[in-house]
Amino acid sequence: MPNARSSGVDSGFDVPAGFPPGASNSLIDIDRLMASAGLSSSDTHFAVAVSGGSDSLALAFLSDTWARQHGVRLTALTVDHNLRAESAEEARQVGDWLGSHGISHHLLRWEGEKPVSGIQAAAREARYRLMTDWCRTNGVTKLILGHQLEDQAETFLFRLARGSGHDGLACMRPVVRRGGISLVRPLLEVSRGNLRWYLTELGQPWIDDPSNENPAYIRTGLGKLSRELSDRGIPPERLSALAKSFAQVRTATHHIVQASMEQFVTVYPEGYALCSSETFERLPAAAGQALLRHLLRLIAGKAYAPASGKLNSAMHRLRRPAAFAGLTLGGCVIRPSARGLLIYRELPASGSVTMTPGADLIWQGVFKCRLEGGVDHRSLMVAPLGDAGWRQVVQKTPAFRQSSIPYPVRLTLPALFAGEVLYAVPHLNYADYLEKMTGPVGFAPIFEAKFLELSDRSAF
Repeated sequence: MPNARSSGVDSGFDVPAGFPPGASNSLIDIDRLMASAGLSSSDTHFAVAVSGGSDSLALAFLSDTWARQHGVRLTALTVDHNLRAESAEEARQVGDWLGSHGISHHLLRWEGEKPVSGIQAAAREARYRLMTDWCRTNGVTKLILGHQLEDQAETFLFRLARGSGHDGLACMRPVVRRGGISLVRPLLEVSRGNLRWYLTELGQPWIDDPSNENPAYIRTGLGKLSRELSDRGIPPERLSALAKSFAQVRTATHHIVQASMEQFVTVYPEGYALCSSETFERLPAAAGQALLRHLLRLIAGKAYAPASGKLNSAMHRLRRPAAFAGLTLGGCVIRPSARGLLIYRELPASGSVTMTPGADLIWQGVFKCRLEGGVDHRSLMVAPLGDAGWRQVVQKTPAFRQSSIPYPVRLTLPALFAGEVLYAVPHLNYADYLEKMTGPVGFAPIFEAKFLELSDRSAF
């Protein structure tokens, strides 16, 4: 049996003495919180991430209440990371709890080898990948997450310790896009204590993950620090308010960056950007750094930009265009060209992913790929075109040498391979399908790859 803890047991977070029975329902205005996070009855089906901890479990029940009132379909997703012997039993327990309330539940498992170091970060990435993949496959565009007030406070302390700038200190956004899916956090203003009182009133236990108490993890120390600060008169609400102030600065910066994008930058469907050589020299330093941060995340498809120190160093070089010879940062290459500053993805050492006909694939966080048709898909892979692939292209069609796409960008384009044999490069309008890939008469395989638009990702 999992280590299920009644919500009346000491959790390490103080609940105010004399908290009035029944008050937690009135303090959690789920209608207002959902609306402020952009959820409405027009969202016919959404998913909620449920680990079994108090935060996500309370969110699941609150979301279910809201969904039933608005005639919306809800599916709960639980990821079994397979890192502890009891994780499978805990996931089953979560499913039983939700099922007893009539909440649809789907279990996702993180299979394969696990890294020796950086396990928390790897688990987080695997968790988001599994859940967003499920959402795309099932036509769900919004995934609700249970991050709450203390999480926001701990994020602020973590980023403060890292020396983050105002963008980082703005902390978690209520809504962020990841691979075409909106990650929604409606509980950022709600305390863990209040969520646990809500579960207490339901008579609902929860599961405490022992890794949350592991002193080897930074988050454990930050949680302890946050509670100590609260005891000294600096509660999580105050840290969250600071984050909200920085978020207002981030919003203002957003408008400046959007104006700079329109004036100085062209983003191409092949997944690269071009801006005038003097862009970063002409913009104020803070605005230039914000623009650079945005471009790096946009082109590299990463959730986070490089640390402020690295951005500052890059800006120092970019603001001297006459002496600038190029640099690599955040998974991107920035180099001068005859047309201006070219920003494109680094060519990865590996990037081959199996392509299944009829299924969408978000490749490297940058391109949405899809294959329709084809007989034997077991050997079909999406990978960067690379030098070897480019040689096959020009061997078949030498005219492609005159492509307007910069040569280093061509090598990073998503291409469809079977082993070493190149079949298609959509952005070059190149297709060389072999007979074994041909489907029914009159139906040829089609491979598409579309660069995720700005609206499909978090801008900041």
